[in-house]
Amino acid sequence: MNSWFDSLQLSRTERNGILVLVFGIVLMLGVRLSLLFWEPALPVGDMTLFQQEIAVFEADTLIELNTASAVALEQLPGIGPAMAEKIIAYRTELGGFSYAEQLMDIPGFGEAKLNGLITLISIDTSLSKIVLPKQPSTKKTPTEEQADTLIWIEKLKAGEQINLNRATIDQLRQLPGIGQSFAERIAQYRQRLGGFYTSEQLKEIAGIGTAKYNALAAHIAIDATTIKRLNINTANDIALLNHPYATANWVTLVIKNRPYKNLEQLPQEGFDKRILPYLTVE
Repeated sequence: MNSWFDSLQLSRTERNGILVLVFGIVLMLGVRLSLLFWEPALPVGDMTLFQQEIAVFEADTLIELNTASAVALEQLPGIGPAMAEKIIAYRTELGGFSYAEQLMDIPGFGEAKLNGLITLISIDTSLSKIVLPKQPSTKKTPTEEQADTLIWIEKLKAGEQINLNRATIDQLRQLPGIGQSFAERIAQYRQRLGGFYTSEQLKEIAGIGTAKYNALAAHIAIDATTIKRLNINTANDIALLNHPYATANWVTLVIKNRPYKNLEQLPQEGFDKRILPYLTVE
């Protein structure tokens, strides 16, 4: 039986021409299809696309702050080997993180850095009193060297309090979220003030925000009888100016208008009423 192709009654030359034409069309279609699905290979050493894909994958995985290794912490944006070691050192000092804002207690770790990774971390607060092993480091900062010499102190339990005006550095470290550096800041500010008359004054210390304060407020007792007062009629300008609530303009007016019979007579220009508990006219 003859094929439909034979029935066309074409010469051999015409048939060969048609076959060549069909082959050419098929070849062109094949080339066009291959271009649709072909992707150029990355040049050797160019890992940009690969790194971007890995970053997207890692962004979908939360880093547990209380158990993460230094390698895991380095996956977070803005965290290099040195900062990862600082985080682990401070985590060990605290006995574990209770909330993300504690990261800002670490030198060099500001609010912008925290905002850049806050959605990429998780914190298991059940681990916040566990002493985690310190990661080995070949190079340590002075703060980390100091952390090696600290004795871990158990945090206060529910219902337990310390007297803010009498507490030692180690006792202040018992407060949740307070490590060595913050305990020293509190003691230094207490010295400048002459003592605390309300726990709210802790929020005047750099780094102690609302979240940190709320975590420790229930553990604080205040003994206002220990507050040191300045005699407004005899204190010199240096003593007055050293107080956090005193301004230079106000101190000048105070000295100029002496003596005073009572505190109500104090100049009002530049006056900060928070200083009243620290003054006397005796």
